[in-house]
Amino acid sequence: MRVNPRPGPGPSPVRLGLVVPGDCHVDDELWRLCADGVVPFVTRTTGADGDQMRRNGVAHTRTLAESSDLEVAAGILRAVTPRAAAYVDTSISFVRGPGGDLNIAERIAGFLRCPTIVTSTAVVRACEALGVRRLGVITVYSDEINQRLRAFFEPQGVAISRMESFTAASMVDGATSLDLAAIDPLLLVEAGAGLDGPDIDAVFIPCTAVRTLEAIEPLEELIGKPVITAIHATMWAVQRLAGVTADVPGGGRLFETPWGQAMRGDTR
Repeated sequence: MRVNPRPGPGPSPVRLGLVVPGDCHVDDELWRLCADGVVPFVTRTTGADGDQMRRNGVAHTRTLAESSDLEVAAGILRAVTPRAAAYVDTSISFVRGPGGDLNIAERIAGFLRCPTIVTSTAVVRACEALGVRRLGVITVYSDEINQRLRAFFEPQGVAISRMESFTAASMVDGATSLDLAAIDPLLLVEAGAGLDGPDIDAVFIPCTAVRTLEAIEPLEELIGKPVITAIHATMWAVQRLAGVTADVPGGGRLFETPWGQAMRGDTR
């Protein structure tokens, strides 16, 4: 009887290191936004507390951005030797303004010794790649945090032309990360369509607690413009830093867009 030889090992996977807040409930979306052959290794911080962030706003969010807990979480991934890494959180990475995002990337890269980017930087890079200068934002944040969002993006050439609160669930009304992860994507599509207008180039859905993958392409088809979301932009950017250029199902216009010019803000 002829026996077929056992196949040899396939190509090594591209390993990504992802640092996420401890109350993240959307790990499945991180996986689904990975191209074939890419494996995300996820570690969690312990300091993220949705109730504290809601009650203490900017002060608590800033404390999280400056906490050594970020380095502790990143250090767990050293043995994985990722090709690229990302910190997956929007408000914690923009709360200190331009430069605060780069500080977090530099600290994580210091442990992992690989190109590193954070969510807020990734959104700016996505806007550059797509030629977007005016955003309409659907926000689940408080007014205080929304002011910091403007203060981060507008000095970097990305104007916030419109901003509307997402009324179905928001941190202001006490929604937890679990609540935000359970938002029906159809509601996001409806909110984005209602936000659209001639004064915006794209719709942006911040907050990495919100699961958005099923909303991206339906909303793009409806409004005829790019849609950028926090998780989606982060996973696009970290894979481009790792040299992965493949599209992913549901990734919309952004994943069809080349990395383009040498991007600033990735720490090597």
